[in-house]
Amino acid sequence: MVRPSSKGSNSLTITWAFQENWFKHIRVEGKGKHPGDLGLGSELVVAEPDMAEPFSDLDEIYSRYIDPMNDYVSAMVTHKNFLSGSVEDVEATMQAQLRERPDRIPYYIRFEPTLPGFFVLTWLSVNQHSSNPVKKDLIQIRPNVRRPFSF
Repeated sequence: MVRPSSKGSNSLTITWAFQENWFKHIRVEGKGKHPGDLGLGSELVVAEPDMAEPFSDLDEIYSRYIDPMNDYVSAMVTHKNFLSGSVEDVEATMQAQLRERPDRIPYYIRFEPTLPGFFVLTWLSVNQHSSNPVKKDLIQIRPNVRRPFSF
């Protein structure tokens, strides 16, 4: 869904349905608009810190930004180690697998319930004396658009 943004007349918000009843709001800024012009402007820029590439219209944003993210989400949820469920359910499943197979390090990919557009890689530490054996890394779903290279 695309709607005007509360950030001003040169902004819109795309509401991306990350999952059913779970949405991420993406702000888009219109550039190249002259005072008094109606419409979006000649360039559209996704307002993300690492985005620098302009888009010519909403169709291009969909085809090169939203659609690839949908493909990545589909790939993640069909991965053999994706596990839907609460954080507690995933951690309990890993603990049970570790008890069954102590020679293996169980891991899963799961949703991050507080961040639409993110998954979490979750695994158990090999250090059995660790105060927190559950380890986590965020995985953000991003499209393959060109970004400026920096160190």
